[in-house]
Amino acid sequence: NHVGAFQTRNIPHFGHQKIMERMLDICDHVVVNPVLGPKKAGDATIECLKSVFGDNNIEYIKSSEKNILNALKVSDIVVGAVYVVGKEAPRVVLKEMVNEMKPGTVMVDISIDQGGCFETSKTTTHDDPTYLVNGVVHYCVANMPGSVPLTATEALNRATLPYVLDIANKGLEDSLKEDDNLYNGLNLKNNEIVHKSVKESFNL
Repeated sequence: NHVGAFQTRNIPHFGHQKIMERMLDICDHVVVNPVLGPKKAGDATIECLKSVFGDNNIEYIKSSEKNILNALKVSDIVVGAVYVVGKEAPRVVLKEMVNEMKPGTVMVDISIDQGGCFETSKTTTHDDPTYLVNGVVHYCVANMPGSVPLTATEALNRATLPYVLDIANKGLEDSLKEDDNLYNGLNLKNNEIVHKSVKESFNL
């Protein structure tokens, strides 16, 4: 069977929804971990996710070290995609967990550009992409989209062009006032760092 795992922190937005819809099209079973780490205001609850995606062929489990370890022990492929704005990715898979995984299991750390979310991760390249830790294959290539530069550029353009057009038509100030997503992505204003997570990363 094809099994997909999907980790979400906040209330599902358009991107999350499209990923889930695609996974439900190609997978026989999908596992959703609603919360990773300490609970925060606005986190997606199991009930919230069920109301959006239903429960047909979907298993909802609470994310914890124990549940992560149990999943790792039976997984053939593990994809880590943890992202915290402006900060290093937290280590959600510890070395001791990797030691209990099946030899030949493949681990892909998409979070490697933010430091990696596996304790055993180290940056690799497209020329030499993998290495072994206790028989577990690690793929931790920095800038993974660089392997398909044209496709990656087109995707980035499609995602950012609406914001560029909005700023061009309305001006920066009005665009920031009217679009919370754009405002939440603002890093610098009047020569000062204004994004909370970026300030924290520089101890400001």
